[in-house]
Amino acid sequence: MFLTKENVAKLGDFGIAKSLGTGGNLTKTVVGTPYFMSPEVCKGEEYGAKADIWAIGCTLYELAFLRRPFSSENPSVLFEIIQT
Repeated sequence: MFLTKENVAKLGDFGIAKSLGTGGNLTKTVVGTPYFMSPEVCKGEEYGAKADIWAIGCTLYELAFLRRPFSSENPSVLFEIIQT
């Protein structure tokens, strides 16, 4: 999420989005904000649109409660927390 100078919130990415196309509906790319990664991404498994819904849910949680739903300074611990 980006905030403009006029305080308008916009959704976007930094060019690392991946189109799944018509040949399949799963991928294995591991990029993005670790705090919003779905359990299957943390496990290194294939993932699809459900991972995007997970990330939107994490974003909405953070907007509503002004804190991340899962938090740790250590990525390994963060992934473990997300998977439980």
